[in-house]
Amino acid sequence: TKLIIRVADLGMTGFEAYNKLRYEYGIDGEFADLRQVICSITIGDTQDSVGKLVNALRGLAQDKRPVVTQDLLSTAPTRLPELAISPRDAYFACSRVVPIREAVGEISAENIIPYPPGIPLIVPGEVIDAEHLDYLDYLMGKGSGVVGTEDKTLQTVRIVAK
Repeated sequence: TKLIIRVADLGMTGFEAYNKLRYEYGIDGEFADLRQVICSITIGDTQDSVGKLVNALRGLAQDKRPVVTQDLLSTAPTRLPELAISPRDAYFACSRVVPIREAVGEISAENIIPYPPGIPLIVPGEVIDAEHLDYLDYLMGKGSGVVGTEDKTLQTVRIVAK
């Protein structure tokens, strides 16, 4: 059973709740986003493990803070990145690493995937633009990470060499 637990009304992001569950209560969530965390209950769970989750959720609820709705507004890009060359050609092309803000207008040579949720934002062959980088900054500022890149801090990114 998947439990979708909305935590935005507690004044925290799903990323914060995920980390609290993990590091303060020893519970690994399955997924998090700006507004919720998802936990699973399986046939392997016991009354004790479900009770542990319930108690952890009570603890989260007691940590309620003022809700800043503007803080949880999604600033998702309004359009998809432009595909300049095929993902295959970009992936196997000669590439170089540049500071991420210098990559605007360049062709990505790697996947840039905010995680969670794990949905690619930019794939090899797409042109990197400021709108997508702003969204990445926003997500990472709220606690999301990134996968698919060599540099997990996203200070640099690999682009197709010209």
